[in-house]
Amino acid sequence: MSRLEFVPSPYKSGLTLISRRGTGSRETGVHLPKPHYPGERLNVLLWFHGFYVRDIPALLATDGTRIRDIVEASGKDLVLIAPHLGYVDPSFNGRDAFRKHSADFGAGSTCESYLDEVLDAIAPALPRKPSSNTEDTDSAFLDIENLYIGCHSGGGIAMKTIVGGNALGKYKSKLQQCWGFDCIYGLNGWEGAVRNRTDVKFYLYFGRGTSRDAGGTPVEFWNVVYGRKRASNVYLAPCFPGVEDDSLAFQSVEEIKKKKDSKVPYEMIRRDTDRLLGDSEAYWNYVRAKYWLKMKDHYPVSADLLGPRIASAFP
Repeated sequence: MSRLEFVPSPYKSGLTLISRRGTGSRETGVHLPKPHYPGERLNVLLWFHGFYVRDIPALLATDGTRIRDIVEASGKDLVLIAPHLGYVDPSFNGRDAFRKHSADFGAGSTCESYLDEVLDAIAPALPRKPSSNTEDTDSAFLDIENLYIGCHSGGGIAMKTIVGGNALGKYKSKLQQCWGFDCIYGLNGWEGAVRNRTDVKFYLYFGRGTSRDAGGTPVEFWNVVYGRKRASNVYLAPCFPGVEDDSLAFQSVEEIKKKKDSKVPYEMIRRDTDRLLGDSEAYWNYVRAKYWLKMKDHYPVSADLLGPRIASAFP
C-alpha cells in the first residue's frame, strides 16, 4: 500500500479532495466547506455510505444522500471525510465484501489509523498561511477537535461496529454524536454500540427503507432502547411530516399519548401509530396502509434530515 495522496476535484465552492487511485488503505473523499491551514484542529463528519455507490466521485456527485451538497449548504465549518466501503449492485452482488469492509472499521485500531492516514494526507493539500514558515514541520499536522459519525443505510454496519468497540483509539474522546439515517437492519451490534458510549448521543431516523419488508428492524430496536432498560442517549424517530423539528420528533410514546387534542400532523400520526410499536408486523402493515406516502423514502431520510442535524450540532 502506498501513502495516501489527495488530488483536488472541481466543485462550486469549498475544497473537495479525492484520493489518487492506488494510494492509501481506502478510496476516500474529503470536502472542506471553509478554508483551513495545516496545524489546525477540525470538526469532522466521518460518513459511511450505503449500497449502490460505485465510487467516491459518485458518492459526492450523484448519490441520493447528496452528502457533499448538504454539508456545504449548511454553512458550518464541518469537514466531510467519506471512505468508500465497496459497490453493491441492484442484484446485491458485492454485498458480502461491503459488509466485511464495513465491519473491518471496528477491528482493533483500524478507525484510528484510518483517520490518522487521512489527516496526514489532507495537510499537504491545504494552502499555507502567508506568514507560515514552510520549514516548520510541526505546523503540518492536523488534528480533530470534534468528531461526528454519520451513516446511511448499510453504512450503519461501520458506525455501530466502531462505536461498539475501541477502534477510535485516541479519537474516542472527540466523538460527540452519531447520526443514523434509515440504517437499522437487524439488532446485532446496535444495543452494544449505544450502551458502550452512553456519553454520546445517537440520533437515529427511520423511514420506508427500513420497513419490515425491506429487512429493517427499527421498531424492534425501539422496544430495546425504550423498554425496561431505557437508553437515555438514544433519540429515535419515524420520519413523518414534521420530523425535522427535534421537539416534535423525539417525544416519547407517553408524551405523544397525552396530546389527545393536538392538530400537529406529526403528533397526530404518532398518536395513531405508536400504539402498534409493540408489534413490528402490525406497525408496518398499518403504516403501509394509511401513512406510507407520508413517511420519507430511503434517500430523503438522509437528504432531508442531515442539514437540520448539522444545524442543531452547530447552532
